[in-house]
Amino acid sequence: MTRAQNSNNGRLRSMEELPTGGSQPSLCVAYLILTGTSGWAIKQTSSSSSYVTLGAFSFLLGHSLVGFLHTTHPDPGNILKQILKQTTLLAEVAPLALLNAEFYLLTGFANEYAYAHLVTALLPLAAQVLIEEHTQSVVDLAILGNLGSMVYMQVVKETGVWTGGLIALTALNHFVFKQLSYRYEVPRAEIVTIGLSFFTVFALNCLKDLKA
Repeated sequence: MTRAQNSNNGRLRSMEELPTGGSQPSLCVAYLILTGTSGWAIKQTSSSSSYVTLGAFSFLLGHSLVGFLHTTHPDPGNILKQILKQTTLLAEVAPLALLNAEFYLLTGFANEYAYAHLVTALLPLAAQVLIEEHTQSVVDLAILGNLGSMVYMQVVKETGVWTGGLIALTALNHFVFKQLSYRYEVPRAEIVTIGLSFFTVFALNCLKDLKA
């Protein structure tokens, strides 16, 4: 099999891989951890943050609950499977885009630059409808765009170590650990879910730094 075929197969797995339901205790634990971290983040920010921030953490909470229900139910059904498929597709981009918009608002950038990030949150769904075979490439580009924007903010505004950590963590989660999961046959859903838990912790600390 050629390298190009391996790459295409990896992309296909990343878009289609879902837990089968009722038989993956490690993934159940991963979803529970994400439920805890995202719920804690909502509690920490509910009185002092915008709807953008609450939307990001609420999305992660909803995704984790859907994933937990899917993996623990012996017969989750097609509707729940489709919901999880869509939230999994959005999970790597939407929270990053929403929090990037909040970071830009907190650091004094113009509103139009901040809210432009929100467009990238929906790019995966648009790609799935319009150019389904290239959906994973669109996800990659959306993440790269948000990371580049965050790097720019970090350089211009000197936003602190937590922002740099969030940039590195997101890049590792999406572009390094994903490939390792294919190589060592670790379920992609576990890698994404654990990565999102760390993402939540780093994002919360970034917000605290920017508001200090």
